[in-house]
Amino acid sequence: MHYPDIEHGDDVPEYAPLPRGDRTEVALCSHRCCGEGRGIGAIVGRERIARAFSEKEIALLKTFADQAVIAIQNARLFNETKEALEQQTAIAEILRVISSSPTDMQPVLEAIADRAARLCDASSASMYLTEGDDVAASRIAGPSPDPVSHVESLPIDRQSISGRALLDGETVQVADMLAERRPIRAATALAQRFGHRTVIVMPLYREGQSVGTILLRRDDVRPSTSAEVALLRTFG
Repeated sequence: MHYPDIEHGDDVPEYAPLPRGDRTEVALCSHRCCGEGRGIGAIVGRERIARAFSEKEIALLKTFADQAVIAIQNARLFNETKEALEQQTAIAEILRVISSSPTDMQPVLEAIADRAARLCDASSASMYLTEGDDVAASRIAGPSPDPVSHVESLPIDRQSISGRALLDGETVQVADMLAERRPIRAATALAQRFGHRTVIVMPLYREGQSVGTILLRRDDVRPSTSAEVALLRTFG
């Protein structure tokens, strides 16, 4: 898109005025080079006088856009590879703890909670185990786990997120505990008390019987991504 005069051109789209009194604008959409055809950004050149950009200048801008695409793709590929390696390492560490502690469950729960909090970027991760009609906190890990650790057990009912996940047999995520139109009473009270906002809970089952939950808390409003949910399921 090239507009030699942004103020008086016939085909100029309507949008907010340009900063600093710029008059001419050229914009090229940078796109993936691997056939997906999906835009990932744009590079824009502006001029303060009404002067058309030359074909050579536009070609140069296009070259910069192509280089930006390569840099972005390389960075994303590096991050994806790094994340995959971290996840595989965490899973291997948990399996190693399981094999070394076949009769002691606590080290395994500690390893799972620690890796879940770290890799899913949660302020805390809790492992709850069922005890009759209640779920009891067995291990809490993460950057800020201490306050919630004072909550020893919760009834398995629809007033707690863990209870709801176990009763429904599915993952429950609340994007903002303090903005729910239909608050989950016990869970909302805990959020108001301890200050966490986003919560996700995955129920744990063995041979059709509930054994507990994994619960992640975040102090900011930031729902878990599909990749984080899949990782949490693997930990479960």
